[in-house]
Amino acid sequence: MATVKDAAIGGIIGSVATVIVGVIFSSATANFFLGIAVSKLLPSNAVILVNGSDCGGGDWSKLDQAAGRFFVAAGQASVDNDTFKAGFPGPGKSSVVLSKDNIPSLSFAITYTTSGFDVQNGGYQIMRSLGGAGTNQSFGLPLGGSAASFSITPPWYGLTPCHR
Repeated sequence: MATVKDAAIGGIIGSVATVIVGVIFSSATANFFLGIAVSKLLPSNAVILVNGSDCGGGDWSKLDQAAGRFFVAAGQASVDNDTFKAGFPGPGKSSVVLSKDNIPSLSFAITYTTSGFDVQNGGYQIMRSLGGAGTNQSFGLPLGGSAASFSITPPWYGLTPCHR
């Protein structure tokens, strides 16, 4: 038959077990063990992107130098030999205005022929035909616009860069 002493020991053991299970399965304990695992898996200069406005504290803080920038792998590009150095920002822009130097050379010449037209008190030349055989003059066709800037930013999704 169980005694009061046995009931008290059973109650103490049950309480201790409840506390142990609560500690093992609490979010603080899970975060602690996850933190240890992440610190072993990621180097001290690791950068991660999180879907939120903060980095969760601990060893992680915002990488303010990367705010508003795209990420590119460090190294030398295989296409145009540009070099991207780790830890340094590049001079890119999110919009651009083309200048004359950015546009390939382009020239249109429209040839035409004129005929003399004699009128009292002087003569006039009038256009007789465009292009074709026998044309001996030309005029230019101007190309251009207002030189407004345009966006070169690809579609994007914003994430917060964090480092430790």
